[in-house]
Amino acid sequence: MYKINNLLNNENIKVTYEMGPVRILEHYRNMSMDNLADVPANYRYSQMNVRNRQALITLEDSSFMVSAGAMQWTLGDVKLSSNVKGVGDYFGKALSGMVTGEGAVKPVYTGTGLLMLEPTLKHLFPMRVEKWGGITLTDGAYMGCETSVSLTVKKNAGLRTGLAGEGFFNLCCSGSGVLLVESPVPYAHLMEVVLEDDELRVDGNMAVAWSSSLNYTTELAVNNNNPESKESKGFFGKMKDAVASGATGEGYVNAFRGTGKVLVALVE
Repeated sequence: MYKINNLLNNENIKVTYEMGPVRILEHYRNMSMDNLADVPANYRYSQMNVRNRQALITLEDSSFMVSAGAMQWTLGDVKLSSNVKGVGDYFGKALSGMVTGEGAVKPVYTGTGLLMLEPTLKHLFPMRVEKWGGITLTDGAYMGCETSVSLTVKKNAGLRTGLAGEGFFNLCCSGSGVLLVESPVPYAHLMEVVLEDDELRVDGNMAVAWSSSLNYTTELAVNNNNPESKESKGFFGKMKDAVASGATGEGYVNAFRGTGKVLVALVE
């Protein structure tokens, strides 16, 4: 049996999101300064919404998987294991970690109690995977998920280049359950675009998450190739588009086609 005081009833801590076992806590003021010279800067940070945020996960005979090194503390009957099932599974996850930039081995916390993650100045919010029909994340956006969510790696179907701000591979989340996302911008600065057999083209890595049902490619911003013309599909046709893309200042873009949703940052 345990009891916690001065956490959820702390006037300096507010719960900004709550979904399933996940609550996002935001520390509104930094009251731990020991240098008066830091006061003006900290005041400006607070006015600019630069605050520490943490995820508090409640476990009720359940499990939650997080990024390596994300745990700050656990309370209650909570045990640590990993998502690795054997030697072959380890090498498969290691390869996935290399191509996505995510850690190969992810800690899994199981039991009944509380799990608190490390504070971050980035923004945290939960998402329901099943409501999106599966979610694909941009690099570095994964923070954790319920173990009912399956993680796989999906290759960018477009040009073999990282010039549009995205990598060759992305982490895909399928199944059902809560996914914890870490974003450089708050949810209030994320536009949700709903596509119905349509197309969205985004310059740079402004898309944070999107439905896995969408066809995602990295391609030239200018594409004047006529599919009826054999010449347009050849070397010179592609070079013409590459030159035109460079001349417009756009170069490469990330394209999303089909039916699904995309979370796009309104500001960088």
